[in-house]
Amino acid sequence: MQGRVLNSGTVSNKDFTIPVGLGGQYMLKIGDQTQVVRVW
Repeated sequence: MQGRVLNSGTVSNKDFTIPVGLGGQYMLKIGDQTQVVRVW
């Protein structure tokens, strides 16, 4: 992990898509919760 912010914004629906350029592990933070997401 490189520790960079790739995207930030506001979501208004529980179903949303975040575009990523490459596969790998990403940390997704919404509010005070953080989740690791793996993209293949």
